[in-house]
Amino acid sequence: ADVAGIVSAETAARIDAEATAEPLAWSIGDDVNVGTLVRSRYGEDAVARLVSPMLGGVYSASADSLGLRATVPALAAVFDDLASAEEPVRLSTAVSRLLAEREDAARALAATGEKPAPVFNSFVHGYRALIRALAEDADADIRLNTQVESVSRWRGRFWLEPVGEVDAVVVATPAPTAAVLLGDVAPEAGTLLGGIDLASSVVVGMRFDTDDGLPQNSGVLLGTDAPGVHAKAFTFSSRKWPHLAERGGAFVRASFGTLADASLVDADDRTLIGYAVEDLATVTGFTARPVETFVQRWWGGLPSYGEGHLDRITAVRDVLADSPRVALAGSVLQGVGVPACADSGRDAALKIIDDLSQS
Repeated sequence: ADVAGIVSAETAARIDAEATAEPLAWSIGDDVNVGTLVRSRYGEDAVARLVSPMLGGVYSASADSLGLRATVPALAAVFDDLASAEEPVRLSTAVSRLLAEREDAARALAATGEKPAPVFNSFVHGYRALIRALAEDADADIRLNTQVESVSRWRGRFWLEPVGEVDAVVVATPAPTAAVLLGDVAPEAGTLLGGIDLASSVVVGMRFDTDDGLPQNSGVLLGTDAPGVHAKAFTFSSRKWPHLAERGGAFVRASFGTLADASLVDADDRTLIGYAVEDLATVTGFTARPVETFVQRWWGGLPSYGEGHLDRITAVRDVLADSPRVALAGSVLQGVGVPACADSGRDAALKIIDDLSQS
């Protein structure tokens, strides 16, 4: 009933019936394509109108390009638990367990009198303020617009062309670039990273003088089969971030481009802005004209976590564990969000500190 207005009656019936359907053939540690899994249990509508839009908002890729264990690890873990207990493994059973755990956690938090953390959080002046503060505190020699062409071992240290001689290296670049940079110092890791695909995307930012008629939501995700639109999602930034709403009017972002189709990333600005305004009116009925716009492209901005991604990353980590004073960080590892990337940076720094202490 929760999704009856989004999917067909046939799909809704399949969702209801899945809890008693033939169990999945699942062994502990298995991985599976998310789109294939959901399609086999719930049907195509559930993939196109629910799962792909949600995951696409994170990875700029459809469910058919993503592996379960890397992108929905909690669900894979419940499958493992069910298989370990020799219980039937079904999607509805696992989802129900996860929802129950979430409700239990919410009740436990409420019992303490604490307020739940905001769903969305950010800095009033953006991440730029944090980056500047970190740079100042580090007192580092930061070189912008400097392309490192190669990394090689040199007299017990490393040579970065054209930067020069350094003690250690943290590679925090997109996977194909990391593959090239690690080609001499950790070639096996480079080969593994070279097999990771990248998704491109583009965002059109729009400022409006009014927010009258803009839905009271943080945004909207569009199904991959949504007719007559080009955008894949809208973020109502001034609804999502209260500090932006204080400026008056409305701030909206339209997102375009996926791993399967990056053609719009190369479209000219005028075309993209036109699509953004038209699609916003089609989807929400909000027909105001923007008074200010900007277009931001990310060519190859996001790694695609396909089936077996975590096994690939484990193999990369194993190689680098035997490569003193070389570490890897960034979204290529096991999370494209800020917390996961920050954690990868800390892990890389700790590895370098440990390696230097032993040299």
